[in-house]
Amino acid sequence: FKQGTITIPGRNMKAALEVALPITARVQELLQQARGICGGSQFVFPSEYHNKIGEHVHIDSINAFTKEMEKRTGQRHTPNDLRRTFQ
Repeated sequence: FKQGTITIPGRNMKAALEVALPITARVQELLQQARGICGGSQFVFPSEYHNKIGEHVHIDSINAFTKEMEKRTGQRHTPNDLRRTFQ
């Protein structure tokens, strides 16, 4: 992301086309900080479970997070809301 973009390989996209997403300087800064927090993982959101070291966080964890946020804020969110934020 040093060029101000995050590139998502086509193999990870529904249409199999590579996508380059622009990111701000602040997002670059946060990603650099996250790199230090993630314990050397290649993922920004690595799994916290010992048997899943080296893997990304599981969708069930994201679902649990959104349910907890709804409980705390009274506003309903879904994992797709996060995805739509970046489209």
